[in-house]
Amino acid sequence: DFFTRLQEQLENGMKGESQEKIFSEMFSVKMVQEIECQNGHKKMTAQEAEPVLQLDFGSTVEEALDSTFDMTGDPISDYKCDECDKKVDILKRHMIDTSSDQLVIMLRRFQWDYFAAGGNTRKKLKGRFEIPLRLNLSAYTKEGVRNRKMGKDVEEDPNLEYSLRGIVVHSGATMDAGHYFSIIRDANSHEWFKFDDREVTPFNAADLDEASDKFIGECYMLYLQKV
Repeated sequence: DFFTRLQEQLENGMKGESQEKIFSEMFSVKMVQEIECQNGHKKMTAQEAEPVLQLDFGSTVEEALDSTFDMTGDPISDYKCDECDKKVDILKRHMIDTSSDQLVIMLRRFQWDYFAAGGNTRKKLKGRFEIPLRLNLSAYTKEGVRNRKMGKDVEEDPNLEYSLRGIVVHSGATMDAGHYFSIIRDANSHEWFKFDDREVTPFNAADLDEASDKFIGECYMLYLQKV
């Protein structure tokens, strides 16, 4: 939420300037929605670009992407198909259309717990997440999802290859309590540093592991850059 509000505030303050949309151009993921009816008719709809790619939580980034971009699709009943001219069962899928050079991923680690004592609260999913140093998005594009659906291999596009530049970590039990800090890789020296409030200290890349006793907390956001 803070990241989105920051973008809105910056772009509102730069209205009329030549670089008014610099933030949304730097951080942008555009997706398409595909609807396939039970009779094989397909309809593709472009969606608005988002600054952050939000993923269902998984133990790896690939597992999180597979859950969010499920090639089998989400089943929906009683959908009015224009081609069939009647209500039918459909499958709805989401795929990546384009992604900017900078990629921000947010893991959905917080979920509403409606049965918590004292009323609704957002509980934290504290399962271990394997932090990736590299990521290729080819399998989650329109072509990639279709190839996987047909059982074909997905050829990795080098233009969709990303390298990890930083992470945001949350330490605490719930969204409403705890502490955030960042671990960032220097662009020139390639060394890692921990940014914890006003304190900046070197961080060993080998400890970029939630199982490490030097890693206090859980990864919440990833910042990646195209190689």
